[in-house]
Amino acid sequence: MITEARKPILCLDFDGVCHSYESGWKGADNIPDAPVYGMRNALKRYEKDFRIVVFSSRSKQEGGIEAMREWFEIHAPDVDLEFWEEKPPALVTIDDRAITFDGKWPENKTLLDFKPWNKRGEHLWKKHACGEALATLHANNPGGVLNGTEALYDSVWKVLNYYHNDAAGQVEGRDPAKPVVDGEKS
Repeated sequence: MITEARKPILCLDFDGVCHSYESGWKGADNIPDAPVYGMRNALKRYEKDFRIVVFSSRSKQEGGIEAMREWFEIHAPDVDLEFWEEKPPALVTIDDRAITFDGKWPENKTLLDFKPWNKRGEHLWKKHACGEALATLHANNPGGVLNGTEALYDSVWKVLNYYHNDAAGQVEGRDPAKPVVDGEKS
């Protein structure tokens, strides 16, 4: 592990990266949605080697930084984060609305056709831990039955739906203010 003073900065966008942003923009101080699945575990992993700085379009708006701090207190209270009003001099940035520049200027059409990961349609299949397994099973088995694996298919589908509904606050009896540790049912 690198000493704190010498860690490179990892800049994180907030909406669409940490916050699932399923409800869209509701104001700088209104953050209604659950985290993107796997966020807390990833941040715990990143903080070993990086100073994590959250920089968002919310950062300079009244109430934005305070709202993000409060949101992280609920969803990742044990992660050390910094919140900046200006873009930090980061080693790397994770953002859902960016194109990696590779020395070639993209065409206008590429820019106009750009969609963040959660607007492309396939995100529900890949959003959760079981998503890739379900997508692979489904691609190889569109009818749901492959050598007696119907029960597996149904089980994976139930888990996917549980996490999707949980992220939307629709799991009956679960306190939405209590975070679910990745992969854990409350």
